[in-house]
Amino acid sequence: MSVQTAPRASSGSRLVASGLALWFVVALAVSLSGGLGRVPVPVIGATIFSLVALSALALRVVAPLRAWAAGLSVQRLVLFHSVRFVGLAFLVLHARGVLPDDFALVAGWGDIATATTALLVAFAACPITSSARWWIVGVWNTLGLVDILNVLRGAIQIGLANPADVAVLTVFPMSLLPTFVVPLIIVTHGLIFIKLWQQRTSPRP
Repeated sequence: MSVQTAPRASSGSRLVASGLALWFVVALAVSLSGGLGRVPVPVIGATIFSLVALSALALRVVAPLRAWAAGLSVQRLVLFHSVRFVGLAFLVLHARGVLPDDFALVAGWGDIATATTALLVAFAACPITSSARWWIVGVWNTLGLVDILNVLRGAIQIGLANPADVAVLTVFPMSLLPTFVVPLIIVTHGLIFIKLWQQRTSPRP
């Protein structure tokens, strides 16, 4: 990192911390208010992708944020996905009869598998020092993104057919998933793809 980039990265860290704190507070307020349960399912889906788009735009156009993202290691980004052990909660809710089979089992086991392999990939394939490691991270990231998009598709599809089946996802604390956690998961998948592309196209020592 150059001398000029370092202050931007430091400034970016402060911006990210402040932005995430504000975002979390707003998401928490919405969750505790119960407001998420009063909006149509498609609006929740649109909100998730709007948050992803706004985050991506900020990382692209705000120089300190761009420098901060450039300084992130692939390992840290992969380790973030250990948050997807939240899949255990889906299985617990399913066992209590709160979530239907066609969502809870797919989302639960898919997230658990992604979180478990994230730990393996983070410590076995990072840093990326070979073509084999590059492919391991790339395949894991692709499957992880497909999994989270499939979970979203399933939740929206079931919610459109019978909103009561996924109503628990609009109630605190599960409501923090669509308003905070899931957008961050998608954004980090995107950042990993960018870093893989940069490493693939940059000259190797």
